[in-house]
Amino acid sequence: MRVNARICFYNFKELQGWRYYFIRLLSWSHHTHAHLEFDLNKPFAYVVIDGKEIRALKLGLLQELGITKYYEFDIGCLEMGTKDIMFASSYKRLNSKSMIIYQLFGRFFGMKRPSSCVTFICDYLKFKGWDIPDLFSPQELWESLHADNNDRWKGPCGQNNTSQVAQ
Repeated sequence: MRVNARICFYNFKELQGWRYYFIRLLSWSHHTHAHLEFDLNKPFAYVVIDGKEIRALKLGLLQELGITKYYEFDIGCLEMGTKDIMFASSYKRLNSKSMIIYQLFGRFFGMKRPSSCVTFICDYLKFKGWDIPDLFSPQELWESLHADNNDRWKGPCGQNNTSQVAQ
């Protein structure tokens, strides 16, 4: 089934606890969380949670928890099916301690990149056939979405060459 999708940035301070301050400090950014949202009968988001499997949460639950969205970037329609659910449920768990070590030292010494909310977004869109860069932090994602050449975030579903002028 085709669903509209978007990348959203949220203030997750209430849920991130002490991690919120580490993310801000290590990335020199106010952006600490992003996730994918999908419009179905009941809109939901794939949310990466420290030490747990990825959860599909109803957007209403985030609102009940007082979590506020401050930016969204529409990426258009995606074809969604059971393979998408399997991809999300089998995605490697986030470990905040590994993320901190990676940000402090590992990225400079070739440490394997741990999972994060942004690596899930990038890996999921690659799974869907998009040509997306390997990003790690919400700040990197924010910069990539706001770059002058952000056409890669529009995805393959909107691409066609019918607008080219014939000679």
